[in-house]
Amino acid sequence: MKQQVYGTPEYNALYNIQYAAKDFANGVYGTLKTFSRMSHPYYIASAITTMGQTINKKAAEFIETEGFIVIYSDTDSSFVLMKNHSIEEMQNLSKLITAKIGEWVKQEFNCDKSTLFLEFECIYDALLFCKSSGKGEKGSKKRYAYIKTWQDGKTVN
Repeated sequence: MKQQVYGTPEYNALYNIQYAAKDFANGVYGTLKTFSRMSHPYYIASAITTMGQTINKKAAEFIETEGFIVIYSDTDSSFVLMKNHSIEEMQNLSKLITAKIGEWVKQEFNCDKSTLFLEFECIYDALLFCKSSGKGEKGSKKRYAYIKTWQDGKTVN
């Protein structure tokens, strides 16, 4: 997808395939969560969520040890304040954190290799987080709006 020009039919087709795969995976997760509540403890869905949160929390720690500020993090993404950092620095950070997470996963879970990776995907000029109701000062999960100006190596209007 990164080899395609943003907005072209080829790029849009690949983006739609990627989005459909993610949507399908989320649907499988939702189904596991729903059915497991009816038939047995929902440990499978809970394990998926917990693993995502654990790995992303560790990634956020690694990002901050490199001198960057993580302004928001959830199960599958981290928002990092770029401030005076270049796109190249952010891409290098992504590669560095992927290597660190890979090593951590191999040690933590006693496995030979890790296929996890972090991808520097987007730059947002403006980002607004909505406050959750009744949960104190924390922002609601997945409730944010943004103005995207860069995605997958291309300037976005």
